[in-house]
Amino acid sequence: MAGRKRTTRKKAAAEVPAVTLDDALAMLVQLDPENLDGFRQLAEMLQTVASGTSLDADAAELVKTATEQLDRFVSGENPDVEEVLVETSMLLEKASDSREAGLKNLRAECPAVPPAPSEPAESPLPKRADPEPEKTAVEWLPSDADPDLLAEFVAESRELLEKSESALLALESNPEDDEAVNTVFRAFHTVKGTSGFLGLKVTSELAHLAESLLSRIRNKEIRLVGGYADLALRSLDMLKKAVASVESVLHGAPMEVLQGYDDLKVILTNPEAAGVSEEESSGMLHSSPAVETQEPKISPEKQTAQRRTEFESSIRVNTARLDRLIDMVGELVIAQSMVVQDSRLLDEGCHELARKVTHANKIVRELQDLSMSMRMVPLRGTFQKMQRVARDLARKSGKSVELVTDDGETEIDRHMVDILNDVLVHMVRNAIDHGIEPPEDRAKSCKPEAGSVRLTAFHSGGTVVVEIRDDGRGLNREKIFAKAVAAGIVDPDKSYSDNEVFNLIFAPGLSTSDKVTDVSGRGVGMDVVRRGIEALHGRIDITSSPGIGSVFTVRLPLTLAITDGMLVRVGSERYIIPTIGIHLCFRPEPESLSTVSGKGELVMLRGEMMPIFRLHRLFGIESAIEDPAKGLLVVVGDEERRCALLVDELLGQQQVVAKSLTKAVGKIQGVSGGAILGDGQVGLILDPGEVAAQARHSTNPYGTSGQYGRPAA
Repeated sequence: MAGRKRTTRKKAAAEVPAVTLDDALAMLVQLDPENLDGFRQLAEMLQTVASGTSLDADAAELVKTATEQLDRFVSGENPDVEEVLVETSMLLEKASDSREAGLKNLRAECPAVPPAPSEPAESPLPKRADPEPEKTAVEWLPSDADPDLLAEFVAESRELLEKSESALLALESNPEDDEAVNTVFRAFHTVKGTSGFLGLKVTSELAHLAESLLSRIRNKEIRLVGGYADLALRSLDMLKKAVASVESVLHGAPMEVLQGYDDLKVILTNPEAAGVSEEESSGMLHSSPAVETQEPKISPEKQTAQRRTEFESSIRVNTARLDRLIDMVGELVIAQSMVVQDSRLLDEGCHELARKVTHANKIVRELQDLSMSMRMVPLRGTFQKMQRVARDLARKSGKSVELVTDDGETEIDRHMVDILNDVLVHMVRNAIDHGIEPPEDRAKSCKPEAGSVRLTAFHSGGTVVVEIRDDGRGLNREKIFAKAVAAGIVDPDKSYSDNEVFNLIFAPGLSTSDKVTDVSGRGVGMDVVRRGIEALHGRIDITSSPGIGSVFTVRLPLTLAITDGMLVRVGSERYIIPTIGIHLCFRPEPESLSTVSGKGELVMLRGEMMPIFRLHRLFGIESAIEDPAKGLLVVVGDEERRCALLVDELLGQQQVVAKSLTKAVGKIQGVSGGAILGDGQVGLILDPGEVAAQARHSTNPYGTSGQYGRPAA
């Protein structure tokens, strides 16, 4: 049986056109783990290469060994596809290196070929040596490069490198994690092979050197700790820059320069000669994702099966097409709402038609939910990036920090991810730089040497909650207030609640740091946080205890495309207030209302006094209810800075497709966008925070009398 199989193999190989080892390497990189026919074709290709004359004896022997490895897999003797791919790859790489070495020796032995008579004689003057470039310019792009293949390379490489970064951070805590080593090794190898196939020489060379470092780690020659961990992460960062450069050139940008590439290449060639060792550095970050500690460890076989299933059941879609689909579904929802609320359908007693319209409405809603879920992405990747941010900052500041992440399998609109990433970067940096104390201070406070920063996410009431908790020194109320007074932000003679003082850290230019460093001190970071959260139509709450730590709680909508809001009427106008900012709605009793000189109109709710802001006065609407006891109050804002908005009537809660205001309209204070209602009219979506700020800071928010038209007490 085996003899017949070999005979058939030789006969088939004789019919295959001339192939090279480079062709085999390119095919290996693109091979689908489920494609048995592909493995057979690769084996036949390798047998043709081994029997040719282009390889020396050593290289031919390595190719034969790789062919036998593939034979065992195809016949079922070795079912571990991951092991087969890695081992075959290593054998072919060694064969390629052996071939290159043989060619170099051959060139050295061959005499120089004199120039042809037709060529001009070489000048007797010595040539001026070209100056050594200080920076390495990435050699973009080969003249025959396929833009579609390059775009695919960028998308795939980014995904692989993100997984690699997470695995490298896990390896730093557990150097014996063989699966994490294999994850990084396979990623570097794939990037190397694909970039080599596409002619991206610099990227391929860098990935090859980094892969060699990982190979030593996999073979237990060294461990990924100390300097080796730093070197692997530095290589990963350089690969990210190289991949980003490919994308920028695809978009028409000029050729970029990879600064530090030459130095990194020298270090990777011989790390020990450059002083790299396993010696631990101070401020080591030990990442321990909470998700891993809560779930049973999955076997490598099961992980491989899961990866295969994910590969088979997923497909890449151009994001522009996806966005267009969601826009059209939004238009469909608006059209369906108009049909459902058509007066003729409601008044003429067309029960059969109404039943059909209701059924169609159900389908449209399900289609809307499905299309929105297609644009949702897990927060896991964003949280993994924070591990790297925390690790690097902990090392730089000389602190020992434990970052614990738990994403709770939470998803969010992909359009919100980039803004949220910037917000979390500044908040994690703030927690480590300002919150976590140096080791000696923590020892005096009887705290563990390693500070703890916990980053969690979960769903709550149709919103996404992201919480950043640390066990550091907490916020210093007096110091923040003194800095704000010095900056002229607050009135030193007025009293402020703890939450109002804590929120002053978001003011532009305000910093509690005593000195300016490359990490903090300029009062920019938390201002970025505030603006980012406002851009996402969310809110942030702060709680802090001196010596115990701080908790920053960010509440965000699931998506900016659809707003879950309360439709309210004010006079003849209708507005939508996002439910994420609403605490409750109530009709006040006359005795709970009062006015205080200098503070305006107030309402007492469950022992709490809060200001009343009249929307009809802020937006200049006539014929609205003047007496709050005959209208309704909608309580919005954070826990310690709440206010009540006076409206005439609640028309109901509904989901609306949010639309941004056009440039012709411009920015309207207190309005975040608009939505087309069921009757075809436009309802403005209010931003409760801006509405409250507008009312508080308006020169005359209460009307001509200064107190909402009522006499001061």
